[in-house]
Amino acid sequence: MTAECLHDLFGEAVARWPDTPALVTAGVTLTYRELDERANGLAHRLRDLGVGPESLVGLCLPRGPEVVVAILGVLKTGAGYVPLDPDHPAERLTHCLRNSAAEVVITDSAVRDGLPPIDSHVICCDRDPDVLSGRTHAPERRGDTDNVAYVIFTSGSTGRPKGVAVPHRGVVNLVPQLRDVLGYGPGARVLQCVSFGFDVSVVDVFCVLSAGGTLYVAGTADLATPQSLGRLLRQSAITAVSLPPSMLALVPDQAYPHLRTVFVAGEACSVDITRRFAGLRLVNGYGPTEGSVIATTYTVDPLAELAAVPIGMPVRGCPAYVLDVDGNLAPCAPGETGEIHLAGTGVTRGYVGSPGATAERFLPDPFSPGGRMYRTGDLGRVLPDGNLEYLGRTDHQVKVRGLRIELNEIERALEVSPNVRQAIVTVRQDMVHGAELIAFYIPAGRVRGEEQELSGRLRDHLATTLPRYMIPNLIVPLTEFPLTPNGKVDRAALAALELGVHRTHGERLAPRTPYEQAVAAAWREVLGVDVVSLHDDFFELGGNSLLATRVLARLRTALGVDAELRTVLDARTLEALAASLTQLSAGHGTAAPTIRPRRASTRASSGPGQ
Repeated sequence: MTAECLHDLFGEAVARWPDTPALVTAGVTLTYRELDERANGLAHRLRDLGVGPESLVGLCLPRGPEVVVAILGVLKTGAGYVPLDPDHPAERLTHCLRNSAAEVVITDSAVRDGLPPIDSHVICCDRDPDVLSGRTHAPERRGDTDNVAYVIFTSGSTGRPKGVAVPHRGVVNLVPQLRDVLGYGPGARVLQCVSFGFDVSVVDVFCVLSAGGTLYVAGTADLATPQSLGRLLRQSAITAVSLPPSMLALVPDQAYPHLRTVFVAGEACSVDITRRFAGLRLVNGYGPTEGSVIATTYTVDPLAELAAVPIGMPVRGCPAYVLDVDGNLAPCAPGETGEIHLAGTGVTRGYVGSPGATAERFLPDPFSPGGRMYRTGDLGRVLPDGNLEYLGRTDHQVKVRGLRIELNEIERALEVSPNVRQAIVTVRQDMVHGAELIAFYIPAGRVRGEEQELSGRLRDHLATTLPRYMIPNLIVPLTEFPLTPNGKVDRAALAALELGVHRTHGERLAPRTPYEQAVAAAWREVLGVDVVSLHDDFFELGGNSLLATRVLARLRTALGVDAELRTVLDARTLEALAASLTQLSAGHGTAAPTIRPRRASTRASSGPGQ
């Protein structure tokens, strides 16, 4: 029987390779049979609660075996799952749960205590003794290929995240094709790194678990630094990995003797990445969530001289059109720039509870009567060899470190504050910091002399509604915005403003202790700045989560302290990070670093020893 649903693809693999390891994570190894039986047990429990086709079940779990069991268990009921990141603010989680009308939420006790009050029935994996019900046989089949498989929330231009309802049909069409392109089969050991709220995780799971391969779900500690990720690649003899290009760029230049395939998706792939991994099968994938994960693929020819990396050819059954940007939907000639539209099997239902937004983006397909197509907002062109090339955006949606962000959502969140009259958010790219978000705002009142304090309050305000990756590195007050000749805000002029003065504030106090000096040295090297002081903010100096991993690597060498990524992200200032590292090393009995302190000074310096 031809697979209709994602869990059918897994079921076929269970029948062929029941005793093969299917999942390795958090010290747990499950064979295909064991994983199937656990998923069956959860499916029976969910059925007892009335879950079935067109129901939605929230999954708010830390990385580990429970996530994969939960995905399969939900799908086996005929329902769809809604992945929720436990680290996201309570207000955002509340919106996603209410918008999706999730009937049940599966979580664990550590996460449950931090969840907002919700109306859904809650299953706590580690508190509920009947979570797997004890019934290991497959539940009665319900649902079909047109039922929703999952809802993934993406950044929304209205200021609220939008839930994209994805039926089985498009992803079931994609998985066998992408599995063949990536070369997955029995014996494949594939490392799953991206968040389960990022739709590439769907093909990570099902391309592997339909092929007889083994899925290694990296833990949070494994992803804390490039070194820990590289160590996992070697120690687990990983043969394939999928990562956004910006994360892949941080993987240490070391030998990975078992690695054969690298799949990049989520943002534009640079030619430099293709050169670094020229000896491997490198596949560049393109596609928005609205197009069922991946719409086109390009396998890089290591001998080709590329000026830019194409996004490739469409998946079978999912044509991609490049149409005139003027809105008349006329096809562009090869080489002409137009807007990419996706059609065919991969087109999803639209946005949950947002018929207006759905109608704006999901249009009748003029080339296939009765069909629909999705207007991506991406610019592209058809190359002479038929491959597509991505050329940017038509709007203010951006990708930062592989994560899709609507700048309007951040702007609306800022403008909710009574201290802000108007806000504009831009993205700035440079060789040191990579992509960083910069927010400019016109204050609702006078702020002279209080810029730092107000920026801090605005950052705290944003943290209550936005995930960490959407909080700007800098929040800059202006008396007015530059305008174009036709009276619109000149975003290019904003992006070009000199911001050095806004990256440091107040009295510049020099690092005093050996730990503060070690942090200062790491920041100067990684962030490319000459001077840092005690109260400087890592993110305002241009830091981000990827640069934080580099800081950790240098601090590990200098101090012998093995800190987690969250330590840098939560501390923010140099003084706070040094204090955290001092406390951590004291707890582990680590001797103080042998850095000779300079004579006390109340002025920050960039000289040696800081």
